[in-house]
Amino acid sequence: ACNRGAAGNQWVLVASREPSAETSATTSSAVSLPEFTDGVDVSVAPCCFPFSFFAGTYYLEEVECSRVMKPWTEADKQRQKRQKSQMSASVESTKKQCTQARANLQKAKEAAAAARQAESEARQKVEERIKSEQEQTLAETKEALAREEEA
Repeated sequence: ACNRGAAGNQWVLVASREPSAETSATTSSAVSLPEFTDGVDVSVAPCCFPFSFFAGTYYLEEVECSRVMKPWTEADKQRQKRQKSQMSASVESTKKQCTQARANLQKAKEAAAAARQAESEARQKVEERIKSEQEQTLAETKEALAREEEA
């Protein structure tokens, strides 16, 4: 990586090569090694656990870093301050929306509970009315039966 605020050198990947039969068969005694002036070959074995997905041979070379960070200015400070205030306003707005949504949800839960209570009370009244009608019908039927027996 480049140093902040100054140009420097960094290593970059120039090429990736799959191991060939020539590079893997290095058992001969007369191996000639090329001279490296600005780069290096790096081999990563497939058994190197954290780097197994990088398995292969890579050529790295040193290049000049051209990315230089510009100095922090007053305009940058103002832009950061403006962005920070915008983000704070956005967070506050989101908090208000969440609070409102929670309140609406609570109101909906209370309304549903009230509706269930009203439905339960209405059902109970209907059951009581049906029971009283059944008792009245039963009493009338008993009276009619008693009159028929007397007659």
